[in-house]
Amino acid sequence: MRNRLMKLELLTWITAIGLLIALPQAFAGNTPAGITPKKEISKAAKAAVPHITAEQLQAKIDGKEKFYLIDVRTMPEYQAGHIDGSMWIPRGWVEFKTAEIIKDANAEIIVYCKSGSRGSLSAKALLDMGYKNVKDLDGGIMAWVKKEYPLYSIFGKIQVVDIKAKDSSPNGTGQVRNVYP
Repeated sequence: MRNRLMKLELLTWITAIGLLIALPQAFAGNTPAGITPKKEISKAAKAAVPHITAEQLQAKIDGKEKFYLIDVRTMPEYQAGHIDGSMWIPRGWVEFKTAEIIKDANAEIIVYCKSGSRGSLSAKALLDMGYKNVKDLDGGIMAWVKKEYPLYSIFGKIQVVDIKAKDSSPNGTGQVRNVYP
């Protein structure tokens, strides 16, 4: 019995030491050999797609121009606050759902996410699919908010308090405030 206990204790120590060695590497952001890091993929997508500034997008909205505006963030992000008139197609569905909604390959499509990475990846995917007039909102919704342009939720027009918050539910966390006319 004592031998089993000693072996179990030794195994526990070996496991603990192994974890102490492995965990820092796991959290260091090291990418395995042969795998392209996500930052490089995102950077390449950003370089491959046309961009539109928050000011240019606001001018299009003000001018009532015809275009499709797609929010590729998660549903909680979209519900917390989105650009008026945008439709929600999350990044993982862009390749599957867009063709069902937008039939014209020449239609103007503007995509956005939080900061630009998912938006650029989505815009690149749409260009690869054959859409010819696709742009990504440079800087994502964070650039939009920085310009103090309006956002909307199911509660109406909102004022963003902290765009970086993981949970931006309108009631309860204090991350956004309703703005009633």
